[in-house]
Amino acid sequence: MEKMNLINMKHNSIVSFLKSIISFLAELFPLWILSEDETVLSPKMKRPDPSQYIFPVLVSVFLGFTGQWNMAGAQECDPVFRNCPGDIVVNVQPGTCGNNVTWVPPVMTAPCSGHIVTSNHAPGDFFNAGTTGIVYYSWEGTEKKDSCKFNVIVIDNQKPVVLTKNADLYIGQSGSAILRTSDVDDGSYDNCTLTLVLSRTVFTCSDVGQTIPVTLRGTDPSGNSSASGALVTVHDTIRPVIQTRDFTLTLDNNGTGILQASDIDNGTYDNCGTVALSVTPSVFSCSDQGVRTVRFTATDNHGNTASRDVLISVKSSLKILSLSLSNCDAMGANILFGSNVT
Repeated sequence: MEKMNLINMKHNSIVSFLKSIISFLAELFPLWILSEDETVLSPKMKRPDPSQYIFPVLVSVFLGFTGQWNMAGAQECDPVFRNCPGDIVVNVQPGTCGNNVTWVPPVMTAPCSGHIVTSNHAPGDFFNAGTTGIVYYSWEGTEKKDSCKFNVIVIDNQKPVVLTKNADLYIGQSGSAILRTSDVDDGSYDNCTLTLVLSRTVFTCSDVGQTIPVTLRGTDPSGNSSASGALVTVHDTIRPVIQTRDFTLTLDNNGTGILQASDIDNGTYDNCGTVALSVTPSVFSCSDQGVRTVRFTATDNHGNTASRDVLISVKSSLKILSLSLSNCDAMGANILFGSNVT
């Protein structure tokens, strides 16, 4: 009620002020009308009350121009937003993954006391690449009266920078090797995040000794990509794994024995498959009887070798009917007997 009284007082003051101006103008400038013969203009000493004709028009124009009052003298409330922005599209700032974006905030047409505006972002905020929804609400207490929604779209138009270096790759015990992006990446970067992918990652023993070209490609979340090449040289430096067994070499009836590498091999293997086996010494005679040491060696297809000393037993025996003699002890007439050498 006090607010309405104050409004009416302001309205009456404006009306009185306008009446004073009109009366002053009427005294200063007499109202001219046509004479009775309607041929000349002549001033009339008696004129109508200006407030009856001019005043209502001026008041209407004044009140219509200000837009602050209605004929009852009450203020109108309108919490509806005007000038709601449309979607805003910008590119990222060079070297960053976003941009600071500004706009003219929407305003309520005619807010009243108790009306407030809230939003999830403010002009000038930093926005990452992508689309961010902006929303404004007008409130009267806890009640939403209107909303203004638009998008801020930040476009990442910058390609990644992919840098590479050549790499040496070594075959493992499994017979293969995995090339990682870090093996050939030489500091690739992007203004946003970067995903690196190799054109080839798995290498096997068949690639050993070769220099193979690969491509490293970098892609950011916006789909921008770049690529660079590198050379990968594949190596095998793993030695064969030696496994041996005990063995007894029996000399033949000539007192000679030949030791084969396979005689003492017990499953020697290599990460890249086939190995060549050898043993030294390999020829034995009567003078070698007893326990002897031999060197067992395995060599793979790529020149890697492994060796181990192995103890063997060398012996010889001659069976003559039911008599057993060493064939190395058979002398002179003894060799006339029929015999089997084992």
